[in-house]
Amino acid sequence: MRDMIFAFIHQYAVWGILAIAILGLFVLHGMYRQIRKLNRSLGLVTAKVQQYFDIIMGEEEEDEEPADRRAVHMQEQPVHYTPREEDFRLTRGEREMLLADHSERTSRTEHTDRVDRMDRKKTREQEEVLDAVLQEYFS
Repeated sequence: MRDMIFAFIHQYAVWGILAIAILGLFVLHGMYRQIRKLNRSLGLVTAKVQQYFDIIMGEEEEDEEPADRRAVHMQEQPVHYTPREEDFRLTRGEREMLLADHSERTSRTEHTDRVDRMDRKKTREQEEVLDAVLQEYFS
């Protein structure tokens, strides 16, 4: 009995090793395909993130110049002030001081509001781009 088992193993051992080697090749090929797929998708994500940062950097460079233009534009805009009844009781110098103070506060407030709106818009756009990149990555 023992001799029959050894004879069977000796006769079919080469075929068993060959079958295991073929199965191993299939497993390695499947792993290779998965690695290539992951590498390709990671390359796409890296490219999209790079585009995202290029867009952000480009917007920051564009935003620096219009900020100076906005400051000049803010200085040129006339501020509309409706005089109150108490203003008529003041002297001319006092009225001018009040008007100047009011226009300065108004222009600062308008400028702050504009900057806040632009920051919110920029943040919203950045979040949309980041969401798109993450959706592309995880899909």
